[in-house]
Amino acid sequence: MNEKVLVLGNSYMNLEMKINKMKRQGNVDFGGNYSFHPYGKSAATAISVSKMGGNCIFCTKLSDDTNGNRLKDYYSNCNLDLILGEMTKDYQTGQSITIYDDTEECSHYVSKGVNSSFTKEDVDEAFSYLPDLFIVPQEELEFSESKKEEVVSDSVDNQILNETIDISSPVEQNETISSTNSKGIVSLSAYACETAMKHDIGLVVEYNSASSVLPLSQYSNIKILVLSDETLHDLTGFYLNSSDAITKSLTAIKGIIKAKYYVVQSSNNMAFVYDGTSYQKIGIPSSMIPSYNSTSKKMNETFVGALVADYLDNKKITRASVYGIVSSILTKSRDGVLEHIPTRQEIDNFIASNRIDVSRW
Repeated sequence: MNEKVLVLGNSYMNLEMKINKMKRQGNVDFGGNYSFHPYGKSAATAISVSKMGGNCIFCTKLSDDTNGNRLKDYYSNCNLDLILGEMTKDYQTGQSITIYDDTEECSHYVSKGVNSSFTKEDVDEAFSYLPDLFIVPQEELEFSESKKEEVVSDSVDNQILNETIDISSPVEQNETISSTNSKGIVSLSAYACETAMKHDIGLVVEYNSASSVLPLSQYSNIKILVLSDETLHDLTGFYLNSSDAITKSLTAIKGIIKAKYYVVQSSNNMAFVYDGTSYQKIGIPSSMIPSYNSTSKKMNETFVGALVADYLDNKKITRASVYGIVSSILTKSRDGVLEHIPTRQEIDNFIASNRIDVSRW
């Protein structure tokens, strides 16, 4: 695949530890095995693209410390084209901690560290590589205070952010969309999307808390919109519980956000794919899914990366969705850590061994 995908987002080194609450002494929980892993939705997406044989540019932030250099080496070994900016010792590399027990209940703790130092210059450099698709940041991005940019903080009222969202018709390609809201606060993700529009670069949007505050209804270059069935219900008021409701919900989302394709994740192994005219239900039978301990009914974070990589390779959104689902369930069956993201060959082998006919869609 010669076409390039740009992923812009955070990087973390994750410490994962299993504890035994039965051995608690005072305020101390004792753990067993622990391990370090790369962590973060953006990292998972970028690695998924690369392991599928895709050409991925990963613009992220790392500090010149032990964790930063380990992550840099790991990403390089994954054949990612890295845009890191200046690696200094002024910040720490982002750190996350995951604690879980025998019930698989887990807690995550995150320190953003150098992930708080993104700048417009980083975005401009990333787009100078002229990607063919841009995956809209799947996590909140913060401006570096050293650049004296205003930060979109968690304390900003959601209503202020939502004032930028207008569900009118998309603007024409040559119109300018402001990357600031009514209070003049700059959104780095919006700036990146605006830059993509200026260069006529298609967007892939995973609709979540980070992307929902963007003026998506004004973007005319969304190629693929990925969202969950719960989100679809929140946006349209319809549950996917009948053919009529499915048709109405997909027609409704088309009227809210314009995209070439809509991929609605209905469970951890099923999706509805809509091209604006008709939809198809894509799914992997439960009997084919390898066993794993997670009780999550959601797709793993590798879904988007695998979907995008196969779509650029074959230009068939239904086939690409199958690859996304298989990548997700294989990653979850391997404890979900990024080192275990499957390669294209492993996904091909799974599809072949289970006689999944990807050509029928």
